[in-house]
Amino acid sequence: MNHQPFETWLLSEESLLPEQGRALREHLRDCEACRQLETSWAGVHQFLRSAEPATPAVGFTLRWQERLAEQKIIRHKRQSWAMLFFTSGMAMLLLLFLGTQAFDLLNDPGPLLLLWASRLVTLLFYADATRDIVLTLLRSIITVVPLPMWVLLTGMLSILCVLWAVAIQQLTSARRIST
Repeated sequence: MNHQPFETWLLSEESLLPEQGRALREHLRDCEACRQLETSWAGVHQFLRSAEPATPAVGFTLRWQERLAEQKIIRHKRQSWAMLFFTSGMAMLLLLFLGTQAFDLLNDPGPLLLLWASRLVTLLFYADATRDIVLTLLRSIITVVPLPMWVLLTGMLSILCVLWAVAIQQLTSARRIST
């Protein structure tokens, strides 16, 4: 006799649909093996519900907490040593790299000074070009936007600044809670 899906339904914790429950009851009337499985499963459930939970051995929690503290200390020491070796190795590599650069610089500092001067001039050129672009944009915007709009924008910006300051003050002030 085919006992599927009845065995699955018997061992399942989920509730059955009405037609599944009816089919299971009909099958249990006819099948001795499934009736015995249902009785045994009910006995197992009753045994598990009535069983006392296992208690830990005396001093278990104390030993566990001590072992946990020891493991944390060991892990902390291991991480500290690993970080020390890592930073020491990186410092040695950096010193080696800087040492080779310094050696080249001491032999002939001219190219390095020219490079720095070139970068400074380039930076100043970009700053001047940026200033020219920003001033041109501002001059064109000032002529396009009418004066009342500027007054409105300035007022709105002022209000936003005040709101921002109040919000910062509220967020950073100590809270007083009365009981």
